[in-house]
Amino acid sequence: DPFSVVTTLAEVDEEVAKSSFVILGAFKDRSSDSCTSFIQIASDADDAVFLLTDNIELMTEFGLTDGGVVAVRNFPDEEPRVVMEGEKTPHLIEEFVKAHQLPLVVEFSEETANTIFGGDITRHFLLFADKSSEGFEDLMNTFRETSKGFKAKLMFVFVDNSVEDNDQILDFF
Repeated sequence: DPFSVVTTLAEVDEEVAKSSFVILGAFKDRSSDSCTSFIQIASDADDAVFLLTDNIELMTEFGLTDGGVVAVRNFPDEEPRVVMEGEKTPHLIEEFVKAHQLPLVVEFSEETANTIFGGDITRHFLLFADKSSEGFEDLMNTFRETSKGFKAKLMFVFVDNSVEDNDQILDFF
């Protein structure tokens, strides 16, 4: 299956701890149109974890009704749960996943380089700053706030210029 069936909050939390991002679908009827759409996107996605539940307590915990979908994330300074609004078509579920699977600001590192430069978003707004400098938190809060208007259109990337290995990114620009 392209998804895992979960019945407890502990199972969801375990998946989020492993991957930082999961999509949870609440479907009592797996043959419904919205569940079929959910499974189709889960089958096509190789960069996100999809979970499915029909457990009423778990649905209630996440504020979902039958047919609901929520992104559950572990991104610093961001909302941990984002409920999908509206119709659940394959296209709309895919757009929802893309819009929420990355934090508003991605910190450049060897681990995130492929996500940053190999993903669907090909336009980047880079901020070069020293994490330990005075005023950094204010700068980052402004950068993060600005990024909200460009979700899934422009990737906001923070490069800590106090990290020696990050000098390599300057070769690209």
